[in-house]
Amino acid sequence: MIACIIDNNGKITGFRLFDVNTHDVMDVASDLLKKVLISRKARVLNIDLDASNNIKAYNGSFDRYTRIKNKAIINGERVVIAYEIPNVGYGVVKSNGKLLNLKRQDVIKLANKYGIANGKLVNADSENAFIAPIAGEYPKKNLAIKEVDKDTENKKDTKSKSVVKVNNLEEVDIVSKINSKYRINGNPVLPQNSLLKTFDEVSKMTVEQKILRGLLVVKSIAPFYFAILSILNHVESTEIPTCAVTLRTLYYNSTFILSCDVEDIPFILIHEASHIMDRHHIRMGIRNKELWNIACDLYINKVIAHDFCKGINPGEKCKYDGTTLGFPAYILYDETVSIENDTPESIYAEIEKDARNQGAPNNSASGSGGNEDTENNQGGSSGGQNSQSGNQSGQGNEQNNQNGSNSGGQSGQDNKGNGNSRKVYFRNKEFEISNNADLIEDSETAGMSDNMKNDIAKSTIRKADVLRKKSTWGNAKGTKTTFEIKAEEALVPKINWRNLLLNRLQMIISDEKSYSHPDKRFVNRNLYLEGSYKEEKYLEGVKICLDTSGSISDRDIGVAFKQIDSLLSTYPLEAELIYWDTEVESTCDFRSRAGFDTAKTKVAGRGGTDANCLFEYFNTNKEYRTGKKAYPEIVLIFTDGEFPEIDSKYNKYSKKVVWILSDYNCYNHFEPKIGKKALLKFDDI
Repeated sequence: MIACIIDNNGKITGFRLFDVNTHDVMDVASDLLKKVLISRKARVLNIDLDASNNIKAYNGSFDRYTRIKNKAIINGERVVIAYEIPNVGYGVVKSNGKLLNLKRQDVIKLANKYGIANGKLVNADSENAFIAPIAGEYPKKNLAIKEVDKDTENKKDTKSKSVVKVNNLEEVDIVSKINSKYRINGNPVLPQNSLLKTFDEVSKMTVEQKILRGLLVVKSIAPFYFAILSILNHVESTEIPTCAVTLRTLYYNSTFILSCDVEDIPFILIHEASHIMDRHHIRMGIRNKELWNIACDLYINKVIAHDFCKGINPGEKCKYDGTTLGFPAYILYDETVSIENDTPESIYAEIEKDARNQGAPNNSASGSGGNEDTENNQGGSSGGQNSQSGNQSGQGNEQNNQNGSNSGGQSGQDNKGNGNSRKVYFRNKEFEISNNADLIEDSETAGMSDNMKNDIAKSTIRKADVLRKKSTWGNAKGTKTTFEIKAEEALVPKINWRNLLLNRLQMIISDEKSYSHPDKRFVNRNLYLEGSYKEEKYLEGVKICLDTSGSISDRDIGVAFKQIDSLLSTYPLEAELIYWDTEVESTCDFRSRAGFDTAKTKVAGRGGTDANCLFEYFNTNKEYRTGKKAYPEIVLIFTDGEFPEIDSKYNKYSKKVVWILSDYNCYNHFEPKIGKKALLKFDDI
């Protein structure tokens, strides 16, 4: 504690704190500081709690310290000893947060001139004068003599420290969270080349304070995003041109943050959190990481525009509940993207198709399409960091050259000089791919299995949901954002269609008694009693219905085939494979994997879609009435859910039907009138 904050009546209402490790200056209200001390989240020198948990002065009464009213000093400057430098001198702090490492003689001069709040000058008129604490001891910090400031008596403060006003416990956590990678004994220690303390003359903030402000804005307008960001580690990196995110860490380049408009930073943070909330690391699968990053960025940026500033264009600003938000000019953006009808997967498919049609050398910039819940190693550096050429939004090279940095906001990077930029197309617009992406792997996540990554992503979303609900953060407009809704829906337990089959199988396994299997518990007593045995039977009446309409891709059909093949290796089934679109196109009975291989060759369809044809088939086919085909006991329907409503006359099948939806977007939008829905879990493949 370096100063007391008082009101117009002279009552102490707060305290000015100085962080010795990060050199941050914070004004904290008394009641909040009391909560911090009680929670033991931090230790504050010169302040303690009494037996009743009330704040009391330690090492000098409060009236010895500088008093600040309405940002002005009213009782003269008093210096505070922060630590002792053994055999050299002391670290002293002024009320503006200016820290000086001084020789003992220089501190004695300051003591005579200003007075010391938490110390006393002993033998002041003697050559043996020294400074002693009023109570206890000063912390010790070893510094070399060359690190001690010189000529301090006449040295003027060239710049005052920017003071952050801290309003609640969460903000205390944020300040300690920034650059959390660098810690010694739990305390943040910045590397020597850190730029977090670099002062931005435009915003009058340091890099660290710009990030803090952005986080606080996100907390006020988008609490769920803030909860995600508060769980991630925050690490400064010069290897990341702008910002990037792994499953556990948010990376940022201080030079880039320094160049950013302070009103654009909330967008940057929301963008990075969106990658986590929509599980883009997990959904990438075997897709090309560069094209996947572009697809995700196009989708994310349209969602952010829709949720926070409808009608806004890149480069503009808007008001959201009284807060000015910037929509960076350099982001990847296409107004034709629909948050209802498009997904990152569908956008990726369009980009990949256009790349092939353009004949671009895209073995490195296309890819074969991926599984939604598996993830390959990724690299790169920043969210939405690819430039868009022409008049379209995307980070242009001119923007970067003006900034003098590899900045990219949430989308776009400097492509000049990297020698690796390539062009791709989306809806007749041209984009350049750079080597910068914000969906990345680091040493912590690169070696993880797909299942572990999936568990981490789900755990982060779950923790954020709990944190959001426990907090007092309010959503400014009282509405949930698109990704918040998706994240919450992802937490809802999904039907496991394989377990349904297992339960049904267990029901038909007979449990019979027979002397041919005597009860072994009584054999040693020469008693031969009937024992039980289980006779395995094939599960009959399984109908596997595969949607082969025009809206289903070859990839979707291939994934369904893999699921069914895996199913046959686990369960003894006697099943019928049914291909359908607006009518049942072909069928094939099988009870082995070999039989299924034959059934796969009979794919037919590619017309419209109407699932009513399946139930009509079950009702009218003669082979069911005659018993030649097993009547449906469980009906598994692989589909995207895009078809007319099921007729109520088929409600009798409700307990037998499971709709297996091809992706998250389909699952979230599909509400079955009969049966249950389940998600085709690609991580099971």
